[in-house]
Amino acid sequence: MKSYNNMLASFVLLTMFLSGCGSSGSTTAASGTGSVSAKLVWNNEKAIGKSVASAPVGVVTVRLAMSGLQKDFPASSGIGQIDNVPVGSGLKLTAMGLNASGTLTHQGAVENVAILDGQTTDVGTVIMNPVTSTLSAITVTASTNTSLAIGATRQLTATGTYSDSTTKDLTSVVTWSSSSDSVATISPSGMASAVAAGTTTISATSGTITGTTTLVVPGSTMVITVTPANTNVPVGFTKQFTATATYPDGTTKDLTTLATWSSSNPSVATISTGGMASAVAFGTSTIQATYSAVSGTALLTVIEPTSGSSNGIYSY
Repeated sequence: MKSYNNMLASFVLLTMFLSGCGSSGSTTAASGTGSVSAKLVWNNEKAIGKSVASAPVGVVTVRLAMSGLQKDFPASSGIGQIDNVPVGSGLKLTAMGLNASGTLTHQGAVENVAILDGQTTDVGTVIMNPVTSTLSAITVTASTNTSLAIGATRQLTATGTYSDSTTKDLTSVVTWSSSSDSVATISPSGMASAVAAGTTTISATSGTITGTTTLVVPGSTMVITVTPANTNVPVGFTKQFTATATYPDGTTKDLTTLATWSSSNPSVATISTGGMASAVAFGTSTIQATYSAVSGTALLTVIEPTSGSSNGIYSY
């Protein structure tokens, strides 16, 4: 029994001695650095399942990233390498394709990469796939400006900006709304119609993204001018009148085919829906064009035909 105890004590002492000789009391991790290289192959968006060696149009830079390090190089080179990567295993190499503005358009990755001290690890081919762009903003603009007279209309446009910096006309696909329909309404196609003086916010929405613009309807309305303002037309002849709206912002609009025409004295002259007056008998008549409760007038005097004249459209 005494011999066994002596042997056990000797074994314990030997174990402690060997342990002290092989360790300083802390564990030392693998140290050193290495490099990683890759060749890029790009997914061909026009031929699903096929790949091309050259970068797509618009991709100008490729960025390789690993272990907090990154390196940029021209996309046209097709290959890239990162140096001074800390030694390790189970690492991930990420490759990013960027356009001229630095927006990510393509990406690829290789998992479980091992970096060895003083060596270059070639991961082989990295497949670069296009990144699906998402709608990031909507801009609402008017065909001229956002000051609209009562009774006038104006087309609004919704333009979407995507995460890859591309833009697209969304006018026909967004949902339009007006914060105050009593001031101005907006059609499903983006046509705004001024109803009464005031201010309203016009919104264009797609999913969770909304763009807005402020539409102002001034208190003053449009002015309608009927031309010619004062004209003589022989009995049996016709004369074309035109109606033009002038808005507070200085813009104009031809209302000839939109206005409601009337003659104050149909027994002297009649007027068609398109503004064509017909002289019936001697006398005078006031020709009126009305649009959105606003009217403009002109004076027509029917006179005796001159010698040698024939029926038709009268001009002077």
